[in-house]
Amino acid sequence: MKLILLVIFTLSLYGANGEVLFQKCISCHGEKAELRAMGSSKVIKSWNALKLEKVLIGYRQGTYGFCFKSLMREQVKFLSNDEIRAVSLYISKL
Repeated sequence: MKLILLVIFTLSLYGANGEVLFQKCISCHGEKAELRAMGSSKVIKSWNALKLEKVLIGYRQGTYGFCFKSLMREQVKFLSNDEIRAVSLYISKL
């Protein structure tokens, strides 16, 4: 909860910051997006920003994902399109 409030506060001051938003993802995807989340997802490190954005929007809408659909939907359901774009750009540059 504290992390979510920190992210919201930071975003309200500086706009969407992909690096700040990605902090929420590190525990499963790794600091450089190099891990297979939960030991079975795809590694997202090499994905381009457009693919990442489409996937995250799909998770938010509930139209993408198999076994991770509900888990990831909870992670992105409150992100705006600008926030999804910012975190997608950040991940694509790791």
